[in-house]
Amino acid sequence: MNLTLPFPPSVNGYWRSIRGRQILSERGRAYKASALRVPMALTPGSVAVTMRLYPPDRRQRDLDNYFKAVGDVIKNRAIEDDSQIRRLVLEWCPADKSNPRVELEIAQLPLENKHLTDGKGA
Repeated sequence: MNLTLPFPPSVNGYWRSIRGRQILSERGRAYKASALRVPMALTPGSVAVTMRLYPPDRRQRDLDNYFKAVGDVIKNRAIEDDSQIRRLVLEWCPADKSNPRVELEIAQLPLENKHLTDGKGA
């Protein structure tokens, strides 16, 4: 399955701490509402996810700060749970000011990769 989602906020701007509780920030809620408009279908079993990020500008960013927002959007819609993800590839792509986005490829892993799902490790 291939999906295109809006460019997410960094995990640093996705959550806010209020009175000791972590809640979605205003930016996080706006992103989630926008991304939830993208139609998705559940992919069963173990999956590989490739996430290509096209940021709005060329500023330096930490690549690993962007999966949380995307993961929250695809959970229960494209995958049942984060634990299904057995391979995750994150990639920066050229900045695209006119269309910042995340392109996702979610692929079901073949049964011969059972060692990835039996809890015994590789």
